[in-house]
Amino acid sequence: MIYARHRFLNEGHYSFLLNQISDLFKEYPITSCVDLGCGEGYYTNQLANTYNQIQFIGIDLSKTALKLASKHSNVKYFCASIADTPIDDHSVDCVLCIFAPFKVEEVIRILKPNGIFIVVNPLPYHLYELKEHLYDSVKLNPPFDLLNNQLTHINTIELNQKILLNNPNSLKDLLDMTPYRYKAKETNIQSFYKLNQLHTQCSFRCDVYKYTQ
Repeated sequence: MIYARHRFLNEGHYSFLLNQISDLFKEYPITSCVDLGCGEGYYTNQLANTYNQIQFIGIDLSKTALKLASKHSNVKYFCASIADTPIDDHSVDCVLCIFAPFKVEEVIRILKPNGIFIVVNPLPYHLYELKEHLYDSVKLNPPFDLLNNQLTHINTIELNQKILLNNPNSLKDLLDMTPYRYKAKETNIQSFYKLNQLHTQCSFRCDVYKYTQ
């Protein structure tokens, strides 16, 4: 899963999402950011390249992913649980969480007052066409909702874009980087691997919260 995601993202298929997240960093006074569940560091490293005045820290439990991520010298990476990070209390301007679980109490603990929490999740129809090849009945992704009286919701941005994959290796990497690879029937997976092309919906929701104490 890690190497598949690393290859797929570095081909630029989700660059429109990266660009949107990058634009959000222009809207808020951020000098430090923790990326929870950073994986192999694609988004963390790209953002650090763009905003070299911001101190980026990546947190993940996978040593394999962090080995890939740490090739970028401008980011500090730590192998730790996202529920128990080695970050000081109320010490960072921004917490970023992209397609990863999080513990809201830990987010609040490390954010400075008026700090920003950016969380990215898939919209209901994300990768719908991919799932059509894998399941007899496609279930939509559940809606994201976060209710906490210390986090004030200040912005939502939805992104919808169709991508065309016409490289069998890219198709395989897309499937292998998702949990569907481990949930679908093996016969359906092998059938998908034989495809030469896929046109699928990519839909993301970016929510921004402010820590208001």
